[in-house]
Amino acid sequence: MKRAKKIMAVRWRCGSNSNCQWRKVNFLLEPKMKMNWSVKISGMTIGVILIAGIFMTSPAWGANKIIGPKQCSDSNCHKNVFDKLLFHPHETFFNEKYEKEGTKIAEKMNVKDHFEDQKCIKCHGVEVASTYPKVTEEEKGLFGIICETCHNPAEDWVELHDKKGKVPEAVQKGMRDTRNFYAWSKDCFSCHRGAKEEYFKAGHRLGEKFDLVQYSQGDFKHWVWSKEDKASGNLEDKLKIKTGKIWVAGEAFQVLFSTMRISEASGKGEYSEKNLDLLKKALANLQNVVKAIPAGNLDKLIAAALKVNADPGSAKGVLEEIKTLTQAYVNEIDASPLPSAKFASFPIPVESSYMRNKK
Repeated sequence: MKRAKKIMAVRWRCGSNSNCQWRKVNFLLEPKMKMNWSVKISGMTIGVILIAGIFMTSPAWGANKIIGPKQCSDSNCHKNVFDKLLFHPHETFFNEKYEKEGTKIAEKMNVKDHFEDQKCIKCHGVEVASTYPKVTEEEKGLFGIICETCHNPAEDWVELHDKKGKVPEAVQKGMRDTRNFYAWSKDCFSCHRGAKEEYFKAGHRLGEKFDLVQYSQGDFKHWVWSKEDKASGNLEDKLKIKTGKIWVAGEAFQVLFSTMRISEASGKGEYSEKNLDLLKKALANLQNVVKAIPAGNLDKLIAAALKVNADPGSAKGVLEEIKTLTQAYVNEIDASPLPSAKFASFPIPVESSYMRNKK
């Protein structure tokens, strides 16, 4: 007989008087995939029964070096970003209406253990279990997507990254170098456009609405201008250039990830056709881009992408070429000294302000 598994989650909860704080949520994963929740609020215990699959963590991150969002929030530098994280879809994805949606998808995929299955947790959850001295037992448990999901487990570099001249050493010790435009953009697409055919057939979204500008330049636009940028002035114009480059890169990545998803399909069908539609939309945008901003790598990328159709074989034939050209082009556009006027005619979306559960 299988034994029940005890799980501890940490959730940001707000009372009726808007008194928000971290609260431990204890629940028991039964062999029949049900969870008994016991949430302690102001001395009262409230029992709730939910289907398994709401919070997930990876065994690969288990005996890990993740120190958790509270360690970031205690910094004066990151407090503002942390406050937004608490109500953002990254942290609250499995709350409220998304709990039922996630559960149904997991059941259709025959996922037996949501807390260990890499199909789910690689994009939806992490566990704080570091032995870092400042991390208390109250801060340990399961979280949604947090700072370290994107910036990498911080135990080895947290004491370095905010010290002058120490960023290269922090990167060497594992901090993701977000100055690398290609790397951070690719990470976003890896999850937001990472749904395999199996996930799609179970009801998972493809990420049709994902746009790199709208999703990265809203609530989590937490980069800062350098002293050199501030000294040179005209930050509004610089912002237009930065946003324009991010949008162009996003369209190139859309071509790449649509090609990847088609290449993995079992054959022609709804999954490959929908991914082809996304590829065609991005391709049309890039064809307009290359008219305004000529680039050899973009010409080649467009030519390769035009060979892709709903047949997985067509995507497999050009996938490696498209991977190489996407990286070359994104690095090229990032380094190009372009005026903001070059991006004026593109359909760049308005920055998002996407918050949830802010009560």
